Amino acid sequence: MTASAVSDATFESEVLQSTEPVLVDFFAEWCGPCKAMAPALDQVAAERRAQLKVVKLDVDQNPAVKEKYAIRGMPTLILFRDGKPVGKHMGSLPVKAKLEAQIDALLAVASATGAVEPRATKFKLANGMDVVVIPDHRAPAVTHMIFYRVGNADAPASFSGVATLLEHLMLKFCEESAVGEFAKVYPTHDVTAYHRRIAKDQLKSLMQMEARRMTQLRPTDDEVAAERQVVIEGHAHGGPSVLLSNEMKVALYGAHPYGNPLYGRANDLANLSGADVMRFYQRYYAPNNAVLVVAGDVTPEGVARLAEETYGQIPAGLEVGERSRPPLPLDVAVPRITVKDERVRNPEFWRTYSVASYVTAKPGEAQALELLAQILRDSKTGRPHRQLAEGKLVPRIRCDYSGSATDSGAMYIAVLGQTTGDLQAVEDGVDAVLDDIRANGVSEPELQRAKQALTPPKDIYRVDNNEVLAERYGTALAIGRSLEELEDWPAALAKVTTEDIKRVANVYLDRRRSVTGWLLPEVNDVARDAQLEKAG
Repeated sequence: MTASAVSDATFESEVLQSTEPVLVDFFAEWCGPCKAMAPALDQVAAERRAQLKVVKLDVDQNPAVKEKYAIRGMPTLILFRDGKPVGKHMGSLPVKAKLEAQIDALLAVASATGAVEPRATKFKLANGMDVVVIPDHRAPAVTHMIFYRVGNADAPASFSGVATLLEHLMLKFCEESAVGEFAKVYPTHDVTAYHRRIAKDQLKSLMQMEARRMTQLRPTDDEVAAERQVVIEGHAHGGPSVLLSNEMKVALYGAHPYGNPLYGRANDLANLSGADVMRFYQRYYAPNNAVLVVAGDVTPEGVARLAEETYGQIPAGLEVGERSRPPLPLDVAVPRITVKDERVRNPEFWRTYSVASYVTAKPGEAQALELLAQILRDSKTGRPHRQLAEGKLVPRIRCDYSGSATDSGAMYIAVLGQTTGDLQAVEDGVDAVLDDIRANGVSEPELQRAKQALTPPKDIYRVDNNEVLAERYGTALAIGRSLEELEDWPAALAKVTTEDIKRVANVYLDRRRSVTGWLLPEVNDVARDAQLEKAG
């Protein structure tokens, strides 16, 4: 006996109205782990038919059920009882014994709580360190990420590069005792994260190494000087796009630290001492200012034990308190930046708006901004593509909403790859599109297409990767979002209406809160200079 197939049409009668427990395997034909688990699942369906019914649902062919239960990775097993989901597991279990053990666990959860298991488990150590565990048993590997609630925006006014310099020193500290395949650093203005991918049996060793990094950094003056020079040289070698981006940030954010380059200002870096770095390190790098995320072949209980043995032995540091920063400017003082550089081959148009972040947005606004960005960048039906193609400019459009920040998010629109050099025509075309959206909104088909692009199965290639999930959860918690908000994101996205899109466009896509950038080749072009003078 094999697991029988159900669909959107039969799910109600076969699953929700069933008088016996039903285990539903949410799968896809392209999913290799799903196929690997199928033989074991069929054996269980045959051998345990007196205990429960086992069925399968193809998520690509049955989007209604998939969306209703927010299926974000395959295979996903959900146990239903009395028409309600009461237990959930994500990940392939091709070994029959492990599959049966997981089913028994789901049945036990159903009997004890009647609730669906969360995608992630969150708890706090006694010293204040937040811990998130995301089980994924498809491979004997683990992603370990530790997020500190600090970035360059938290530095004193004259220390703008201290977080970047500290990142270099922290990586240098653990080079000789490195564990795992590779290490990455994810610095932002608000968060710094250290990431490593390891075999599951290396997890305790890695936690011990990170605990040492959190407490034992003692760089010499020579080490500080050497790494400071590395950062300064990297600062000096930024390309034309980096130069334009830095100038636009200064114009957009004014005295707010988001206006500083992510790696700090060169003059500030040159004046930093070892004592400056150590004061910053001792204030912010403590367990009560950190979020640990472990994703992969682990259990919450196992991670909790290892975390207590390693990070749990570190005393809490001084309370950092609320971040204190200057207010963001209401209007942009310099609305246009032009950079000419001989390294530029084709002109580029950039526009950045200061918008709400995930933290500062009102309910529904961040989701509406996500969808608006998707509508604008859609290469098949996106409005900027249609508008500019009519002018035969053959552009490549980029549009992104960046909301993972404490104080302000940003909406980026860029037109790249066109060769006419007529950036005023490009700018006029973009403004025409935005003016139309502010006045008339977007259509329901445009909105539905955007929702489909940002939810499974297309988004599954990102959320089915535990490294991506670890980064998503850790960054969100480090800037002040909740686990529940992350879990509810697909449902919140589904609620956005065309009126919501029109509303955020009128509130946030206001030229007074934007800066425009033109990136041009450095040539003696009288006509282009006249064009710049005309544009103001």
